Amino acid sequence: MPDLIAITGMGVVNAAGMGCREFDRSLKTGTSGIKANGHQDIHLRALIPDFDFPSRIEQFEMENPQRQKIIKLAHRASPGMRSALLAALEAWDMSSCLVDKNAVGLIVSGSNLNNQDVVEAYQRLILGRQVRPSYASQFLDSDYVGMISEALDIGGEGYCVGAASASGGAAIAMARRALLSGDLSAVVVVGAPTLLSSVEVSALRSVGALNIGNGEGSDIQPYQPFDQTASGFVYGQGAAALILEPLNDMKRSLAVLRASAMALDANHSTNPSVSGEVTVMKKALKQAGLEKEEIDLVNSHGTGSVLGDKVEAEALYSLFAKNSPWVNATKALSGHCLSSAGIVEAVAAVLQLRGGYLHANPALNNPVQGGIRWVGPERVEKDIRHILSNSFGFGGINTAQVFSHISTYHQE
Repeated sequence: MPDLIAITGMGVVNAAGMGCREFDRSLKTGTSGIKANGHQDIHLRALIPDFDFPSRIEQFEMENPQRQKIIKLAHRASPGMRSALLAALEAWDMSSCLVDKNAVGLIVSGSNLNNQDVVEAYQRLILGRQVRPSYASQFLDSDYVGMISEALDIGGEGYCVGAASASGGAAIAMARRALLSGDLSAVVVVGAPTLLSSVEVSALRSVGALNIGNGEGSDIQPYQPFDQTASGFVYGQGAAALILEPLNDMKRSLAVLRASAMALDANHSTNPSVSGEVTVMKKALKQAGLEKEEIDLVNSHGTGSVLGDKVEAEALYSLFAKNSPWVNATKALSGHCLSSAGIVEAVAAVLQLRGGYLHANPALNNPVQGGIRWVGPERVEKDIRHILSNSFGFGGINTAQVFSHISTYHQE
């Protein structure tokens, strides 16, 4: 049996759910967080709703001095930072991790996370206004490491992992390696929101990757990953967190991380590769010690991009042939959360493992590929043992993870 890592805590903040309980409810009911808002750049978006940070953290157990310290930290933080901090706190509270702080690591997924702030600072500068002093540290992605480590009193190693939309998968892989090396006893993996400015939105529109929505109000078509009518991804904001530890306490373990693989296409373009995606899925299965027939669900990358969906569907068919597992796409409900997508979807995978269901793809009516067992507009009730979760990024970066039900440990 391969070395196994336990997920002992999870947290999530996105348009489809503020916290794991609410996100689980949205997944079960097929409730999307995507809204049509008539914005001049994007009609369809899945943004984190406004929330009151102090009231949100009342649910977590902590001493009052620590609570007040965290509230003070959050007061000075950006909305994206507050969201990432809230997700990390939920995961930490759920885990009840008792590891010495110097043996805990922190890995934040994503790079170029605060481009909204970059553009705002530049606009102030060209107008002759002063840029706020705090921007000196806040424009750096490492500010997330500093803020979250201070809030949780983490004293081990910490860094950011940038791999475009595969950042979440890459961060999970790095955490797994750190734990298997023995250098750390626990790792907090945090997916931070990617806050796009109008510059990135314009570029993504130009390259044809972004679904901005057509029409107004109720006339705007729903988000349809893997549907023949799909026309690009819907921008989503999301934060998520996992607490990973070696599997040694069954009662505290939510699920097992059996594998986390990475592979490159050796191609710097935005075009995905069937062979690259098949390669990384095979690597994950080999790492997990599983046969492809043992996978019950693929939680796909499924962005809604015309080319991306077509290539991933071809890769899935190539790998599984006529014995396809069920396939769904969390982005149909959460939007594409970019750098944090892999961790948001890891949370979704574990919730489905534990809940015994496969969440719906509400607008999937005409799939781009036959021969695949798509989850359509209705959820499927099913006991699940193993989930393969894909995350792919611009630059030919491919990642795949395998999450397993905790009961599988007893059976092998």
